[in-house]
Parts: sequence; structure tokens; C-alpha cells
Amino acid sequence: MTPLIEFDEVGKHFPGVVALDKVSFAIGKGEVHGLVGENGAGKSTLVNILAGAFNEYHGNIRVNGQEVRLTSFSSSEKLGICTVFQEPNVLLNLDVPTNVFLGKEPVLSGMGMFVDKKLRYRETERILRDKIKIKIDLKKKVGELSISERQIIGIVKGLVRNADIFILDEPTASLTRSEISNLFNIIRELRESGKTTIFISHRLNEIFEITNRLTVLRDGHHICSVETRTMSLDELISAMVGKKIESRYPRTEAHGEKTLLEVQGLSRQGEFENVSFRLHAGEVLGIAGVMGAGRTELVKTIFGATKKSSGKIFVEGEEVEKASPRQAIGRGIGLLTEDRRNESLILVLDVLKNIILAKLQKVVKYRAVNFSIARKHATRFVDMLAIKTPSLAQKVEFLSGGNQQKVVFSKLLFADSRILIVDEPTKGIDVGAKFEIYKIIHDLSTQGVGVIIISSEIPELIGLCHTIVVLHEGRMVASLPNRDMTEEYILSLALGERVV
Repeated sequence: MTPLIEFDEVGKHFPGVVALDKVSFAIGKGEVHGLVGENGAGKSTLVNILAGAFNEYHGNIRVNGQEVRLTSFSSSEKLGICTVFQEPNVLLNLDVPTNVFLGKEPVLSGMGMFVDKKLRYRETERILRDKIKIKIDLKKKVGELSISERQIIGIVKGLVRNADIFILDEPTASLTRSEISNLFNIIRELRESGKTTIFISHRLNEIFEITNRLTVLRDGHHICSVETRTMSLDELISAMVGKKIESRYPRTEAHGEKTLLEVQGLSRQGEFENVSFRLHAGEVLGIAGVMGAGRTELVKTIFGATKKSSGKIFVEGEEVEKASPRQAIGRGIGLLTEDRRNESLILVLDVLKNIILAKLQKVVKYRAVNFSIARKHATRFVDMLAIKTPSLAQKVEFLSGGNQQKVVFSKLLFADSRILIVDEPTKGIDVGAKFEIYKIIHDLSTQGVGVIIISSEIPELIGLCHTIVVLHEGRMVASLPNRDMTEEYILSLALGERVV
């Protein structure tokens, strides 16, 4: 390996926190190098140092053998480093070529004050066609583009500036499977042209799919740097969390006979049609399907957040005539939405208030909240779900993603939910927190709670669920017991390439 970037005892301290502690490793020229670790491991801090966001850090960094000091975004850019964050830094009201050449505008020959707009357009088009091999409408404002297209614009900006190093920070978090495939093709094109990519993702299957080498950080320390093919998934997880994981997906082998929820021929015009299944006490039921298959729309209709067009919903044998969220909560149905920050939590409120809000009547005495009783309930859930918070008075916005997710689970349990619907429960949280969420789901099922899981991670569904319902373009194509089911089989059903 020919080192392109070398970190030599790099450290970064914040008030009361050691974010990075004497981290040393190298990244080779032409590599796709995975950077993995739990939240708080130091990944973002290291990337921000390399991007020039932090002008004060300890240790040394060498690029192409030369010691450098990164003090600003421009100093990083001059060294050929292009950073594409999860939310790309683009100007939404400007078109694609203007964004690509912002700060590096070509000028008309002999007319230094005027931008050569035609050259700007042609060069953007050429890079997209010849190097990226993706077609994007250049006349559109960037705000009209998808997240994946905006990320591609970030990569094109780097190519225009002759970048040799591309940092992609959680680039796939909001992308569809086809968009991820396109992005990986672009990364491979970059590698073929000798460019280096630093790839950060919580999705470990992606690390194994796209990277040549990987580095593990844990609690601000460098744990290892190895060739990806030499490490198994279990070994990688153990390196990340610092202990051996005995079982990634705890799952009870059987569930109860009692039917908690039944949907018959449920449809909502333009979104899904003729969906039928049963959820039993203690059962974990998965809903699989690609983006746009109608998964989220289905569970929101069951919860009463949207109205059905036809079909029937039964809760413990009783038909629900007019569903609404209030009625659903009253019947013991809880919904954890995919967008927990905007739909399931009130970030500016503390942990205590977020937990009790779903069913305030449980802690209201004489028309006022009895905070003594409320604290007893909330403390029980904080202990039960191992929520890491300084106190119940901590604002939820300052908790990690995994702990925010646990607060939502606490809120639903406080509301006496017997049927839990969880949409992408582990999206955007690190591997250690994922296992804690898996254990919560397992423990709830053993207590007789029925759980419905929507997940884009098919291995997650296979690992956790007793039954898997598969949707394709709004139609239910399968409802299968989870016996020797493979990822390829479920995906082929979800893509409409196979019928049961």
C-alpha cells in the first residue's frame, strides 16, 4: 500500500470530552477505505479535521508524504480533499452548473468579469456523462433534485476541482436501493481512475460490499485497520463494541395463538391495495418492500393517521369503524414513525415530558400533572430500556439517536401499547444501539406484545421476525413464515421478479 493520507497521533479535545486520542493509521492511494465505529467513536471528528472544520487539533497529518495543517475548508480543498456530507452543502435555489462551479467560475476569454455559462454547462454535462455516468437535468434548481442527486453534485464539484480524496459521510442513509447501486458504481469509477474514497456508514453490509480496507474507531481510539476481506461481520461488530456479540438477532421461536390485530382487504387508493394479515400476541411481523411499495402508508392507515379506501381492521376481534390516532392509542396501538425527530418526539422537551405525553391521563390528578408519579413511571422505563441520559430533565435533542429511539419506545410502553408498529427502528443509529433495540423488541414479544417492523434491512427482518409480509408496488405479494428464508428470495419478491 502506498500511503496517501497518514494520521500520526491525531487528537481532539472538547470541554470535558476526549473525542480523539492519539489516533494513528494510513489510507492508501486508490482505496475505498471504510471508517466504522459507534456513535461517539470519533469518526465525525476525524472527518471534520480532514475537511478543515476544526483548526485546532493535536498530532500530525501527512498527505502525499507532506506534513499539512488543515485550518479551514479551503485549506482542505487545496489539498485535493472533497467532503460530501449526509446533507450536501448546496444552494437549493441555484441550478446544477452554478452549484458545481461556485467559487471556481470559468470566465469568458478576454472578459474577466463575465462568467462563461456555456462552458460551465458543458463541463458539468461532460463530467456527469463521462466520469459519473449519470444523467441529471442541469436546468433544474438543486432544490428540485433528490438527496442522491445532490450528493452526486457534491462529487462533481470535487472532480471539477481535481480532488483526489473523496469523503462520503453516511451517504446512503436516505437513499433507495437503486440510488445506492448508482452511488456504488460512481465510487468504483473513482477507484478505477485512481481516486481515494473514505466511506462512512452504519450499514455494515455496505462496508463489506464497497470497501477495500477499513478502520475501526472506538471511544476515540484506533482499534484496527485491516483489509476488509480478512474480517468477518462478527469480528467487525466485536471490534466496534468492544465485546463479543453472542446473538445479533434474538428471536423467540414461537408466538401466542391470540390474534391482536387483523386487517382484511385493506386498501388506500393510489398507495396500497387488498392487504390482509394477522398479528398474534408475542409475534414479530415484518413488512418488506422497496421504497414506494406502500409500507409506511399501510401502517399509518392501520394507526388511523390516514383514511382507508376499503377493507376492515380488527383489534382483538373488534372491528374498528372509524380509525384515528386517538382511538388507536386508546386501543393499545403505538406507532414509532421513521422520522422520530419530527413525528415521534418533541425535541425541545425533556425526557420525562416526552415519555408521558402519549397518555397524560395516567399521571393527571385534579387537572394537573402529578410529577412525582410521572417521575416514577419514567424512571422505570429509563432503567428498563437502559436509556443513557444525565437525568429525566435532559432535553431529548441532546441524546444520541439510539437513546432518542428508546425514549419513543418508552413513550409507547407508557401508553400501554399491546401492539407496537415500528417503522425503520434502527435507521441512523450505530451498531451497539441496534442490538439494544433488537433486545427491546425481543423482550416485548416475550411479554406478549405484538410487534410490526418495517425495515429496509432485509437481514434485520429475517433475524427478528416470525412472519414476513412482502409488498410490491402497493400490492401484497407474500405472507410467509420465516423458515430458511433468504435475503435474495425476499428481495426478488419485493422487486416483482418472483411470485409465490
